[in-house]
Amino acid sequence: MDFTDLSRLPLSLQDAPSIPGQPEEIQLLSEEATPKSSSNPSWCQCGNCLPSQLPGSHQCLEELCCRKKPGACITTSEPFKKLILSRRALQFLLLYQEPLLKLDADATNNQLRHCAYRCYATWRFGSKDLADFAILPSCCRWRIRKEFPKSEGQYSGFKSPY
Repeated sequence: MDFTDLSRLPLSLQDAPSIPGQPEEIQLLSEEATPKSSSNPSWCQCGNCLPSQLPGSHQCLEELCCRKKPGACITTSEPFKKLILSRRALQFLLLYQEPLLKLDADATNNQLRHCAYRCYATWRFGSKDLADFAILPSCCRWRIRKEFPKSEGQYSGFKSPY
């Protein structure tokens, strides 16, 4: 899943072209973090991370925030919303990879969720090879899970490809 392929998205999935002569605005993430709540772990810097559901020593694998110091969460950014949470873009990518894929109602959230995980890893790490080893920040994992939930609500967490 190479993001260079995103340039081939149909126009209906892309933003309207910019108007000549008018500057485009770039939205920067502010330094203001979402207020922390009692449910946020101590290592969370963005205010959107949740404690790991993995048992014991495996918990530390998922104790990762999108920020190194307090600030806005990456899940609130426009690129995250357009590249990672866009149902239409994810469906397009899935069908681009597998044109005859059946996106049935029961499996769709599962397929979209895993595609979103992979898209995030490829976007942030810049390599399909590294995406297999990437551990997503807690806030990103939970935001993707909120958008594309598993029917039982139980998630397996990070699994090493080896």
